[in-house]
Amino acid sequence: LKKFKNISVRDKNSFNIVKKLTKKTPNYNLDPVLISGINEMKLPHVREKNYIVLYAYTGRITEEEKKIIKEFAKKNSMKIISIGYYHDFVGSVKLCNPYKALSYIKNANYVITDTFHGSIFSIIYEKQFVTLIRKSNFEKLSDLLIRLKLENRSIDNIRQLERVITSEIDYNETKKIIEIETKNAKDYLLKCIER
Repeated sequence: LKKFKNISVRDKNSFNIVKKLTKKTPNYNLDPVLISGINEMKLPHVREKNYIVLYAYTGRITEEEKKIIKEFAKKNSMKIISIGYYHDFVGSVKLCNPYKALSYIKNANYVITDTFHGSIFSIIYEKQFVTLIRKSNFEKLSDLLIRLKLENRSIDNIRQLERVITSEIDYNETKKIIEIETKNAKDYLLKCIER
């Protein structure tokens, strides 16, 4: 790492690790997906309507989480669609290509996720979402949500689901941050290329 001319990181934990190991200050950029312009891409059509996307790794949803997610879906007359991962309480699991997966997220009423990129795609498509914070993903996900002024979307107790997921999100500040950080990341990359 000390031999690298340039190092870029996407979260504070990585920033601190690289700085400690190399005594150099790495560039702190947003995740490349957030600055990619992916939201402008034409996506395939999905037929489903009135649904919640569950984008979570198999085996991580607890029995209490299953119960409350199912209750929320039933109360709102919505079906639950899982993308890419099997969950025994979900009636519809979509094993699809990345473009169709994005389309399911883009067209969902709500997104429930415990993943970094599930959170990112929810933000890109300005969805009503919650991120389940786990010990294993705390550093990266907390950093992302705090940085984008969306820390109120994280929950560590599933009983908070309905209150958080139904509270409206004002994405204006988040969009401004992404716009500024996109320019910063592009400027950084250009400097790296020019050196």
